[in-house]
Amino acid sequence: MKERAGPRDRHLLESWHILRKRRWVVLTAVAVLFTTVTIGSFLMTPSYRATAVIQIERENPNIVNFSDIYARDSSYLAYTDFYQTQYRLIESRDVLRRVVERLDLPRHPAMAGTGRPGPLARSARWLRRLLPGPPEQESRTGDPLQPWVAALRGGLEVDPIKNTHLVEITFESPDAALAAAAANAVAEEYILFNTEVKSRTSGLAGRKLDGEIRNLSEEIERLDRDLRAFGQERAILELSSKKTLVMATLEELTRAATQARIQRARSQAAYESLRDARPDSLEAVRASPTIKDLKGRLSDLEAERAEKADRFKPDYPDMVALRSQREVVAGQLAAEEQRIRDQVVGASETAYRTALGEERRLTALEDEQKRRVQDLEQSLAEYESMKAALDAKKDMRAGLIKRRDETGVLNRMEETQAGNVWLVEEAQAPPYPYRPDKKLNILLSLVVGLGLGVGLAFFFEHLDSSVKHAEDLDRLGLPALGLIPTVKRRGHGKVVALDSRGRAVAVETITHTLPKGNHAEAYRDLRTTLLLSSPDRPPRLILITSAQPQEGKTVTCVNVALSLTQIGRRVLLLDADLRKPRIHKILEMSRAQGLSSFLAGNQPWRDLVLPGPVPGLFALTAGPIPPNPAELLASHSFRGLMEELRRSTEFDHVIVDTPPLLAVADPVIVAGEVDGVLLVVRAGDTPRQSVAAGLEKLRSGQSRVLGAVLNNLDLVGRDAYAYRYGYRYGYDVSGEGQAGEEAAPVRNQAGRG
Repeated sequence: MKERAGPRDRHLLESWHILRKRRWVVLTAVAVLFTTVTIGSFLMTPSYRATAVIQIERENPNIVNFSDIYARDSSYLAYTDFYQTQYRLIESRDVLRRVVERLDLPRHPAMAGTGRPGPLARSARWLRRLLPGPPEQESRTGDPLQPWVAALRGGLEVDPIKNTHLVEITFESPDAALAAAAANAVAEEYILFNTEVKSRTSGLAGRKLDGEIRNLSEEIERLDRDLRAFGQERAILELSSKKTLVMATLEELTRAATQARIQRARSQAAYESLRDARPDSLEAVRASPTIKDLKGRLSDLEAERAEKADRFKPDYPDMVALRSQREVVAGQLAAEEQRIRDQVVGASETAYRTALGEERRLTALEDEQKRRVQDLEQSLAEYESMKAALDAKKDMRAGLIKRRDETGVLNRMEETQAGNVWLVEEAQAPPYPYRPDKKLNILLSLVVGLGLGVGLAFFFEHLDSSVKHAEDLDRLGLPALGLIPTVKRRGHGKVVALDSRGRAVAVETITHTLPKGNHAEAYRDLRTTLLLSSPDRPPRLILITSAQPQEGKTVTCVNVALSLTQIGRRVLLLDADLRKPRIHKILEMSRAQGLSSFLAGNQPWRDLVLPGPVPGLFALTAGPIPPNPAELLASHSFRGLMEELRRSTEFDHVIVDTPPLLAVADPVIVAGEVDGVLLVVRAGDTPRQSVAAGLEKLRSGQSRVLGAVLNNLDLVGRDAYAYRYGYRYGYDVSGEGQAGEEAAPVRNQAGRG
């Protein structure tokens, strides 16, 4: 027994099935692209490429001393900017115009027609003339060589060689000699252009330096005049000699003012202390002889009063006289003390006022001297600033004069030295064309065409909404009861199978004509699942229909009936397709009398039943086609027939064939009288929308849908393993029987039902 395929293998098989199914899309894409590219490659004008190699080195401008003004920037950005600038200069209009003039491209045969507008340009010009607007300019630049310059730029490529200072200059042209000549001319003209630019730059720099030197000289003369005038006006030379004396005077005044402040502070403190003191606390009062004498007299009077107080009353004349004397002496003492205090305080105040005046005088002198010093220093500073500016201008002029001399020397040295650009390798005329590469183009066309075809195949498959696999039926809520493999076509589109000897066998009765083939096995498996589809008992009345025509419902009816007879069942094939009946053709019977005759009341149905080609198979053909099939099928006669067949023991199963579901209402009418409905779906052909619509139509009539059979299934893809493992165990793949098997006679080779 074979192992089950994994998910990866199933996806690969499914992809292969899609590609095989859409093989004509793939082949068409490959053929169209291959043909187009091949014809285009052979019709394309050959193009030649020639390459010249130059070397570009960085150098500093030889104008001034690089260390101060034009120092080389060694950063990566400066390095990149320099070389990008050179690449753009190689493709500049000035360089390319020189090449056009040098090679006389307007007269070169390979550039013929460059200056003349093509058909599209002439048409656009004609339309612009018809439309209102400003007059058309013949040339935006006014250069008659501009068309050839543009053509030269279009064929030119400038490519630096990585990790080197080498640059490839490549030109592509239909003329091999012109390709080499143009590449060499561009390289040489760029070298000359670079040399001329440097020469012009040096000359301009020299003239610029001369102008700067003249301007500096004039400015130096003006600054010198201003400096001398300022020195005379401010007497800078006298001020310089007097600066030491002025500073010494300022120092002396500062010291004197400081001493005066100290003295004033002392006098103020002494004055304030005396002004608030009592007279008797002053040293001058205590040391005064008069004060001492008055105090002695006052003490004597007090002693005398105390002596007499014991003997005399207070109003005694002597006591009164003593009191009077004492009061006089006390008044004299107080007056003397006050006089001395006033004299001392007055002297202290006078000293304070004198010290204060001296302090103010010296402070004023100090401030005046400071202002003189500041004026002197400001004048000297202004003078020094003007002198420094004059010296700086002189130094700058000296530097520029030195650089001008260096520029002259370096320019003379450049005339004898090589520049920073030189030609390393001249371009040679190529012996073979660069394009078209016919082999590569054809190979790429095959690869791209194959990829495009595969992409289109999967895209069309994505757009295809038909039912392709059993999983599609599951998504619609319809179980797949059987998978019927596809069959081959022979002759004029007839559907046939082949026996072991290669003889054609009609597929309509393949279960009987080729009983050991793949298709017979598939129908027998369908028979088994159909009988097991009901939990109580196998369905007796089975309607087999499809959503749309040409899906194989009639062939399925016949083969299911034949497979049932192979297990000893008696089966009646009832052709209820009263519009396009086919069962009588497959079984080679007459339909002169049939179901329509019974429904019209002409004959009993048992008299119309015909025996089939195999034992146990009977058929009730459609009979003459009536004008009103739906009314006949909805009649009481048809419902009575179906009820009688359900109760009859004469037949084990009744297989009913009807028209397609979406075409007419007949199948829905019949579906209400049977035990179950089997829907036939043609794989890869029936849209999912049609199946869903048919299923909805059946369910709206309260019909019991047993499931679906997926017909015409290709043996590649996700259902292939299930078919091989379940249906074809022990049989070959092509649908043939085993060796030595003889097929039964073929009665009919008609097409699909």
